[in-house]
Amino acid sequence: MSVPSASSLAVTAAIWCALVARVSSQPTAVSDFYCENSYTNFAAGYQHSGTYVDGQGRVFAFGSESPDSTVKPWQPKQPDLPTQQELEAKYNHDRHQVGTIDAATLTQVRRWLADARNGSLSKKAQRGADRGSIASQCWIREGSRDGYREIELAIDGDWSYTNTTPAAAELTRWLQSLAKKK
Repeated sequence: MSVPSASSLAVTAAIWCALVARVSSQPTAVSDFYCENSYTNFAAGYQHSGTYVDGQGRVFAFGSESPDSTVKPWQPKQPDLPTQQELEAKYNHDRHQVGTIDAATLTQVRRWLADARNGSLSKKAQRGADRGSIASQCWIREGSRDGYREIELAIDGDWSYTNTTPAAAELTRWLQSLAKKK
């Protein structure tokens, strides 16, 4: 029986590490939620940028800008129940990871989501025109279904309104604090 040489072991280890790194950087796990704080405007082409957190605690920044409208707005097949792949596509413009969230904070986020999911929305108020919109919102996985249900937390722009639960206000403040750290 022959013993592998040190150089062949090193090559094998390098290939293995590269494969593990490639697989682990891709979103393979099903995320139970996505929460974002983003800005969208159509006044001069299309702009969409912001920060989001997934259920694994990864924080990402993303952004797209297209003055000539070559980048199209996100349009899932079922707007009221987008899939994980559609949500990933929404954020897949200049996306890069900017941080991680600890387990205790993720537990708190899930509590806020449970409380905010059935919250009512305040009356919509028109605030202007062509201001765009700053949105704090989350998407939660609907049981065993492939889709995610939207929870609007706070929208501020041409039209402004909020989810009236205290949990939504806390979640909005937390999402806005992440956006300031990126």
